[in-house]
Amino acid sequence: MPPVLHHRLNVRLPAPATPAAVVVPAPAVTVTPPVAKVVTASPRGVDAFDGQPKPATTPPVRGYAADAELDILTRMMKAKGENVVDVIGGPSSTTANAMTFDFGPGGRLLQPGDLLMLGVPAEWRKRTVGTVVLVHRQDEAMDRGLDAATGRDASPGLTAVNIHSADDGTWRKWNCPWGGNGKWGAKFAERRPEHDPEFESMFEWNIHGHHDADKERSTLKHAVHANGVRLACVGDDPVIVHKLIIDFIGERPTSTMEKVFTPGTNLGDWETGEGRTFGGGQQFRGTYPDALQLGTPTGGAGAAGLPDGWKLHNGMLEVELPPGKVITGVDLACGDTKPDGLRNKDGGWGTSGKSRLSMGVQDALGNVAWFVDRIGVPPQGVLSGAPTSKDYVTRPGDKLVIRSEVDPINVMATRVGLKDPVA
Repeated sequence: MPPVLHHRLNVRLPAPATPAAVVVPAPAVTVTPPVAKVVTASPRGVDAFDGQPKPATTPPVRGYAADAELDILTRMMKAKGENVVDVIGGPSSTTANAMTFDFGPGGRLLQPGDLLMLGVPAEWRKRTVGTVVLVHRQDEAMDRGLDAATGRDASPGLTAVNIHSADDGTWRKWNCPWGGNGKWGAKFAERRPEHDPEFESMFEWNIHGHHDADKERSTLKHAVHANGVRLACVGDDPVIVHKLIIDFIGERPTSTMEKVFTPGTNLGDWETGEGRTFGGGQQFRGTYPDALQLGTPTGGAGAAGLPDGWKLHNGMLEVELPPGKVITGVDLACGDTKPDGLRNKDGGWGTSGKSRLSMGVQDALGNVAWFVDRIGVPPQGVLSGAPTSKDYVTRPGDKLVIRSEVDPINVMATRVGLKDPVA
């Protein structure tokens, strides 16, 4: 992974003598949030994906009306000779800012050339896509081209995820900072056991941008609104897909709770990301100066700068939330490369970690409603989430909890968006 280029601030500001959460007022914006089908989910353990792949077709998700746009897109794909093996009308579950297509225990087996068409309900089509997370793998028994001596795969399993733009009618592929692997910007599926699939985080579509997936060269665009998704096996070997998660940009808050741990980090504008910079990551040879390290006993250098009401507990960040507020979203500037100065398999700095990020709201009794479930962490980027219900109003004793599994996560900055509930 070649270095991701970002502007670095020229001035390093000294840390304040007494750390404190910064409350930043923001212009109020009147937005009517979409009405979403809400299903509360909790992070699952290592056995979350136990079971066998399902070669049979998965029936469309029930509860979604017939979708004329999805039908048209499906017929267009078939007219081009694509092998559409299933049409799924909508997500399995949603939170306030994200939708998840869950393909069940063991995942969904896709043979080379197989294509799934996924529907985006109407209430989501005016929202800007932020991050797309693909959970997939290649089964060892189905990998025919791996050279054990060199580690090279002559017949890779590749999974492509494309967003159909409601803005211009084209299929879009993520502008990957380190390039795609094949047709339609496909991602290479690693050989993995069924209990440990690979999490591909295609982060910050609104900042890194996206291209026309069906053209060799096309103009880079940024904000995109989805009215359909295609998920396809475009390599020489089969792949197994477990989940597809689409995270949308949250409603602009009226105030934020924010803490920068790594100097030079700026999360930028809430919606566009304008002004975003990173004080750690690839420009810093895979290191994150003064970052808060989740998943470690001490929290690293960042633990000393935790504001009042923020603490590290069993390696997990806990942030006390003011009661009577609606959380419009949570942003985390983070990365998980190891500070060994080595070149990783993608060409970037630092051995790649295998961190899994979860976020949730914990009530006064200790119960946690998780809204981000073990998603992968990039070498450098911003991951976001929001509570499962867009109407949830914080109660006395509520805390935001953020945790890492498998490997530590280096947190450069954290931001929580808040607004008053609608009367």
